[in-house]
Amino acid sequence: MPNTSPYLIHKGTYAKLIKYVLPRVETFTLSNGWNDDKALAFTNAVEEVVNQNPILTSHLVWEKNAVYACPGTFTSNSSFVTVEEDLSVDVEAFGSHDARWRFINEQLTHKVGAARKTTAANDIKAKRPLFHAYLFKFANGHACYYISVSHALVDARTYYHIIEQISSFMNTGHIVSKINWGNLDLTTLETLPDHYNKRDIRRVGFLPLMIGFLRSGKRKHSHLWILDRDELSRLKKDQVQVDPEMNEFLSSHDIIMSTLCKLIRSSDEVMITMDHRERCPSFGAYDGGNCLKQWAIPCDVGCNPNAIRKAVNKGFHYGANEVSGKAILRGRVLYSTSWVTGYKSIEGINTICHSPSVHFVRDIPADTCILFPIDNASFGLLHNFRKVDHKALAKIDWIKEESCF
Repeated sequence: MPNTSPYLIHKGTYAKLIKYVLPRVETFTLSNGWNDDKALAFTNAVEEVVNQNPILTSHLVWEKNAVYACPGTFTSNSSFVTVEEDLSVDVEAFGSHDARWRFINEQLTHKVGAARKTTAANDIKAKRPLFHAYLFKFANGHACYYISVSHALVDARTYYHIIEQISSFMNTGHIVSKINWGNLDLTTLETLPDHYNKRDIRRVGFLPLMIGFLRSGKRKHSHLWILDRDELSRLKKDQVQVDPEMNEFLSSHDIIMSTLCKLIRSSDEVMITMDHRERCPSFGAYDGGNCLKQWAIPCDVGCNPNAIRKAVNKGFHYGANEVSGKAILRGRVLYSTSWVTGYKSIEGINTICHSPSVHFVRDIPADTCILFPIDNASFGLLHNFRKVDHKALAKIDWIKEESCF
């Protein structure tokens, strides 16, 4: 018998953040190599993944300052995947990232209900299931699959584990990597470094978002930057050659974050979100939930990629009672997250363009960005930044400004 008891998944301040601010985790993957058999296999795989992860049938309940997931029931008549076909669409005509991005976000988002931002508060009111999938079939073996899961339940790592399970069942007929939902009470209740005191937590919690809203309101725009992976790799090698002792362990993420610290003009602090599973012995790689840690670093320090790397290795920058109040009290904080590390796609299908919904960063009253893989050649950075040093940006050859919505 599946567990039908409510799961406590968030409480306190973070529960309010999840309820009112953070949207669903949802991506579109434009791809080719599809036929009727693979489309049917996708549908069957989605249904089997939901069957083996009953918590995905849940709807959210808000009670006593906490968010609960109440599992539903899965039957043979349940449907958590929708398939649509439009053979008039020629994906090959979309020859650029900008064209593909616009097609996804102008033509497909309204069909899946992602034409507006959906938070946990919306899901609670509508009793919407935490999970749903779409498959849009186009001409010449092209298609776009869309997976949507409530951020109240999953972070990007668990989200891509779900896609990994869909891929596994499509290709082998069984699911190899099981997701452990038994640690939800641990993985979702703490998101800040353990040594932060109450003063530190107040400064990096709701406060900057509230002040940011009062100062500039919600952001109504989204921008896409394309980051060249090859150029980033060459830049890493160049920096290692300059100072091999200091730069030996730099990652692309370190360089990207340090570059953002130099370019951003509407924030003075960066809050970087990291997967905490590998840093805590209580958690396994396949523990489901929001197993995240966030830590702040001032931009004038973070502009050095070695400072970013040092903080990543420690899991924090500020010590206890050291979190700066100046930027927080001015609402000048950039919230950054990366969906690169845990990224998974469906094997046997050629990915043309992978994209989160542009609405992920809209309506958030603070500078916000997501780093994600678009394809094998490029990363994408989706952001809502209020002010950027465009002269400095123009001189960076591995960043290309693309769409604005």
